[in-house]
Amino acid sequence: MADATAIDAVLPVFRIVAPEFASTSDADVEDVVTIVAGSITPGVFGARTTEAVARLTAHEFTMQARDGSASAGSSGVGGVTSLRTGDLAVSYGFSSAFASSSHEDDYYRQSRHGLAYLQIRDSRYQTGARILT
Repeated sequence: MADATAIDAVLPVFRIVAPEFASTSDADVEDVVTIVAGSITPGVFGARTTEAVARLTAHEFTMQARDGSASAGSSGVGGVTSLRTGDLAVSYGFSSAFASSSHEDDYYRQSRHGLAYLQIRDSRYQTGARILT
């Protein structure tokens, strides 16, 4: 996935699945794509490799935005568990609905893009020896 042609293919998909980052420069997106693409194995993800990389990239931007908007030292971990509009309060944590024995996935459960990535991965992960296209 690290070749330039494949990385260039992620940008238009990223723009479709993550319109909230429309103001993020192409160069910044491509930099993050380069980083996250190393964790994707095209042979496993098959035809959904580009989408998986785009979702991971959007997840990283979501996490950066969350960290950037949090007060010093108070960035949350986990999904949003409560919101308040007066004086804007946001609480983070893990819902028991997402509890599992796989704590490795907790990081991805913190955004809708991370959850979409997990759905893609899990749809491919359980396929066994079949050929994916």
